[in-house]
Amino acid sequence: MQHVKCPNCGATTFTPPVAPSTQREATIDCQYCNSQFTIQNPNYSPSAHSQPVATPAAPPARIAKDWEHKVAILIGKIVGYLMVPFNILLWWNAFTNQGVSSFLAFLFTMIMLGLFFAAQVSSKELARRKKEGITIK
Repeated sequence: MQHVKCPNCGATTFTPPVAPSTQREATIDCQYCNSQFTIQNPNYSPSAHSQPVATPAAPPARIAKDWEHKVAILIGKIVGYLMVPFNILLWWNAFTNQGVSSFLAFLFTMIMLGLFFAAQVSSKELARRKKEGITIK
């Protein structure tokens, strides 16, 4: 017969735990101080099942190929640099009130910056792939 000491009053309890064999812990009632505490179930037997195999996470829906990054860099830098003087002229005309709205100048500036940032992100991604030895064709 198994005995368990009550953590509350220190008395030894000889009651067998009432718990099914699938339950890891069992609750014991102390006969002296009427407190409840949990112990490891001596009748516990884990169910036989296979461990799940960890699978790597799926890649994003679509990974850009290396040549797509190179085209993005080329377009982003060439068109972006060509738009710099155009944007300067747009802002100049917007501030001198020659009929060009500042919204149009702002819009073309955001397009230019978007192309620059796309080229920068693509070049960083290609550098990361080159460092890790990854090529996607």
